[in-house]
Amino acid sequence: MRTWRVIPCALVGLAGCGTSEPPRDRIAAVITYARNSWGNDYSVCFPEQVKAAR
Repeated sequence: MRTWRVIPCALVGLAGCGTSEPPRDRIAAVITYARNSWGNDYSVCFPEQVKAAR
């Protein structure tokens, strides 16, 4: 899977693969990881932010 697809797949699941939506805390963890990897230095993503974005 391409790196740029990580966040959309985490938010909506993998369409057509029969996967359900992951819990907000796991989505927040993936977003936090992506935001703080590869030399980035951003704030933590909280489950409440994921809920608001959906």
